[in-house]
Amino acid sequence: MYKFWFLTLIFPLIIIPSRAQTLPNKFNVIAGFEFLHSTHATNFKGFSLAFNKRFGNIFEGGVGFEYSHCKYHDDNGFNLYNLKLMPIFFTQQFYFLRKNKLETFFHLREGLSFTGYDKEPQDNPGLREHVNETGFYGYAGLGAEYPLTGNLNVFLEPGIKSFHISANNLDINPHGFNLLSGLKYRIR
Repeated sequence: MYKFWFLTLIFPLIIIPSRAQTLPNKFNVIAGFEFLHSTHATNFKGFSLAFNKRFGNIFEGGVGFEYSHCKYHDDNGFNLYNLKLMPIFFTQQFYFLRKNKLETFFHLREGLSFTGYDKEPQDNPGLREHVNETGFYGYAGLGAEYPLTGNLNVFLEPGIKSFHISANNLDINPHGFNLLSGLKYRIR
Protein backbone atom coordinates (compact mmCIF):
# COMPACT_ATOMS: atom_id res chain seq x y z
CA MET A 1 0.00 0.00 0.00
CA TYR A 2 2.85 2.44 0.84
CA LYS A 3 4.47 1.84 -2.56
CA PHE A 4 1.21 2.79 -4.23
CA TRP A 5 1.03 6.15 -2.39
CA PHE A 6 4.70 6.81 -3.09
CA LEU A 7 4.26 6.15 -6.81
CA THR A 8 1.07 8.17 -7.15
CA LEU A 9 1.94 11.18 -4.96
CA ILE A 10 5.70 11.55 -4.58
CA PHE A 11 7.15 10.12 -7.78
CA PRO A 12 5.46 12.65 -10.12
CA LEU A 13 6.93 15.49 -8.04
CA ILE A 14 10.40 14.07 -8.56
CA ILE A 15 10.26 13.63 -12.32
CA ILE A 16 8.30 16.78 -13.25
CA PRO A 17 10.77 19.71 -13.37
CA SER A 18 9.74 22.63 -11.24
CA ARG A 19 10.05 26.24 -12.33
CA ALA A 20 12.99 26.68 -9.94
CA GLN A 21 14.87 23.81 -11.56
CA THR A 22 14.57 25.30 -15.03
CA LEU A 23 16.17 28.63 -14.04
CA PRO A 24 19.95 28.75 -14.21
CA ASN A 25 21.84 29.30 -10.99
CA LYS A 26 23.16 32.84 -10.97
CA PHE A 27 26.28 34.11 -9.21
CA ASN A 28 26.08 37.75 -8.11
CA VAL A 29 28.46 40.39 -6.82
CA ILE A 30 26.61 42.97 -4.74
CA ALA A 31 28.16 46.35 -3.91
CA GLY A 32 26.20 48.46 -1.45
CA PHE A 33 26.37 51.86 0.21
CA GLU A 34 25.37 51.69 3.88
CA PHE A 35 23.85 54.45 6.00
CA LEU A 36 22.92 53.74 9.64
CA HIS A 37 21.07 56.27 11.78
CA SER A 38 21.60 54.93 15.30
CA THR A 39 19.20 55.16 18.23
CA HIS A 40 21.70 57.66 19.75
CA ALA A 41 21.21 59.96 16.70
CA THR A 42 24.66 59.20 15.26
CA ASN A 43 25.12 58.61 11.53
CA PHE A 44 27.41 55.80 10.35
CA LYS A 45 28.45 55.61 6.69
CA GLY A 46 30.05 52.72 4.89
CA PHE A 47 30.03 50.16 2.09
CA SER A 48 29.48 46.44 1.76
CA LEU A 49 30.43 43.75 -0.71
CA ALA A 50 28.73 40.35 -0.96
CA PHE A 51 29.06 37.29 -3.18
CA ASN A 52 25.78 35.43 -3.62
CA LYS A 53 24.34 32.53 -5.55
CA ARG A 54 20.70 32.46 -6.59
CA PHE A 55 18.90 29.16 -6.12
CA GLY A 56 15.70 29.10 -8.16
CA ASN A 57 13.08 31.81 -7.94
CA ILE A 58 12.89 32.58 -4.25
CA PHE A 59 16.23 32.18 -2.48
CA GLU A 60 19.70 33.70 -2.74
CA GLY A 61 22.52 33.10 -0.26
CA GLY A 62 26.16 33.98 0.16
CA VAL A 63 28.87 35.69 2.20
CA GLY A 64 30.04 39.26 2.52
CA PHE A 65 31.72 41.99 4.52
CA GLU A 66 31.05 45.60 5.44
CA TYR A 67 33.09 48.59 6.57
CA SER A 68 31.31 51.44 8.36
CA HIS A 69 32.65 54.33 10.39
CA CYS A 70 31.88 57.56 12.18
CA LYS A 71 34.04 60.19 13.87
CA TYR A 72 32.06 60.54 17.13
CA HIS A 73 29.40 58.55 18.99
CA ASP A 74 28.26 58.79 22.62
CA ASP A 75 27.14 55.59 24.33
CA ASN A 76 26.90 54.26 27.91
CA GLY A 77 28.51 57.35 29.46
CA PHE A 78 31.50 57.41 27.09
CA ASN A 79 32.65 59.66 24.27
CA LEU A 80 33.70 57.38 21.43
CA TYR A 81 35.96 58.58 18.62
CA ASN A 82 36.97 57.14 15.23
CA LEU A 83 34.65 54.13 15.31
CA LYS A 84 35.45 51.50 12.69
CA LEU A 85 33.01 48.61 12.32
CA MET A 86 33.89 45.64 10.12
CA PRO A 87 31.44 42.73 10.12
CA ILE A 88 31.80 39.57 8.05
CA PHE A 89 28.49 37.84 7.47
CA PHE A 90 26.31 35.24 5.83
CA THR A 91 23.51 36.74 3.77
CA GLN A 92 20.13 35.40 2.65
CA GLN A 93 17.54 37.00 0.41
CA PHE A 94 14.01 35.64 0.05
CA TYR A 95 12.15 36.94 -3.02
CA PHE A 96 8.40 37.12 -2.55
CA LEU A 97 6.83 39.38 -5.18
CA ARG A 98 7.58 40.20 -8.79
CA LYS A 99 5.71 42.94 -10.63
CA ASN A 100 6.86 43.55 -14.19
CA LYS A 101 10.66 43.73 -13.75
CA LEU A 102 10.62 44.90 -10.12
CA GLU A 103 11.44 42.19 -7.56
CA THR A 104 10.90 42.58 -3.81
CA PHE A 105 12.73 40.60 -1.16
CA PHE A 106 13.31 40.04 2.55
CA HIS A 107 17.01 40.22 3.43
CA LEU A 108 18.86 38.78 6.45
CA ARG A 109 22.50 39.04 7.47
CA GLU A 110 24.19 37.48 10.45
CA GLY A 111 27.83 37.28 11.34
CA LEU A 112 30.71 38.51 13.44
CA SER A 113 31.57 42.19 13.84
CA PHE A 114 35.04 43.56 14.58
CA THR A 115 34.89 46.97 16.24
CA GLY A 116 37.64 49.47 17.04
CA TYR A 117 37.38 52.91 18.63
CA ASP A 118 38.92 55.36 21.09
CA LYS A 119 36.97 55.76 24.33
CA GLU A 120 36.96 58.41 27.06
CA PRO A 121 34.59 58.81 30.04
CA GLN A 122 32.17 61.71 29.67
CA ASP A 123 32.74 62.73 33.29
CA ASN A 124 36.56 62.73 32.88
CA PRO A 125 37.40 63.78 29.29
CA GLY A 126 40.94 63.56 28.02
CA LEU A 127 41.76 60.04 29.25
CA ARG A 128 41.39 58.10 26.02
CA GLU A 129 42.05 54.41 25.51
CA HIS A 130 41.83 52.36 22.32
CA VAL A 131 39.36 49.45 22.39
CA ASN A 132 38.98 46.47 20.02
CA GLU A 133 35.90 44.26 20.43
CA THR A 134 34.05 41.50 18.62
CA GLY A 135 30.37 40.69 18.77
CA PHE A 136 27.43 39.27 16.88
CA TYR A 137 26.21 41.25 13.85
CA GLY A 138 22.59 41.19 12.72
CA TYR A 139 20.55 42.85 9.97
CA ALA A 140 17.02 42.51 8.56
CA GLY A 141 15.54 44.54 5.71
CA LEU A 142 12.92 44.70 2.98
CA GLY A 143 14.11 45.70 -0.45
CA ALA A 144 13.37 45.98 -4.13
CA GLU A 145 15.61 45.60 -7.15
CA TYR A 146 15.18 46.63 -10.76
CA PRO A 147 17.29 45.62 -13.77
CA LEU A 148 19.24 48.36 -15.54
CA THR A 149 20.72 45.98 -18.12
CA GLY A 150 20.71 42.21 -18.61
CA ASN A 151 23.40 41.67 -15.96
CA LEU A 152 23.11 44.76 -13.74
CA ASN A 153 20.40 45.55 -11.17
CA VAL A 154 19.95 48.52 -8.87
CA PHE A 155 18.43 48.02 -5.42
CA LEU A 156 17.14 50.02 -2.45
CA GLU A 157 16.55 48.49 0.96
CA PRO A 158 15.52 49.97 4.32
CA GLY A 159 16.12 47.83 7.40
CA ILE A 160 17.36 47.53 10.96
CA LYS A 161 20.92 46.72 11.99
CA SER A 162 22.92 45.98 15.10
CA PHE A 163 26.71 45.91 14.96
CA HIS A 164 27.68 44.39 18.30
CA ILE A 165 25.12 42.16 19.99
CA SER A 166 26.51 40.61 23.17
CA ALA A 167 25.40 39.45 26.62
CA ASN A 168 27.00 42.54 28.19
CA ASN A 169 24.59 45.48 28.20
CA LEU A 170 27.50 47.92 28.70
CA ASP A 171 29.22 46.93 25.44
CA ILE A 172 29.13 49.51 22.67
CA ASN A 173 26.46 48.43 20.16
CA PRO A 174 25.57 50.91 17.40
CA HIS A 175 22.11 49.92 16.17
CA GLY A 176 19.14 51.52 14.47
CA PHE A 177 17.61 52.27 11.08
CA ASN A 178 19.74 51.34 8.07
CA LEU A 179 19.42 52.31 4.43
CA LEU A 180 21.23 50.10 1.94
CA SER A 181 21.42 50.87 -1.77
CA GLY A 182 23.69 49.74 -4.55
CA LEU A 183 24.26 47.54 -7.57
CA LYS A 184 24.03 43.82 -8.16
CA TYR A 185 26.07 42.39 -11.03
CA ARG A 186 25.22 38.91 -12.32
CA ILE A 187 28.37 36.98 -13.27
CA ARG A 188 26.66 33.95 -14.74
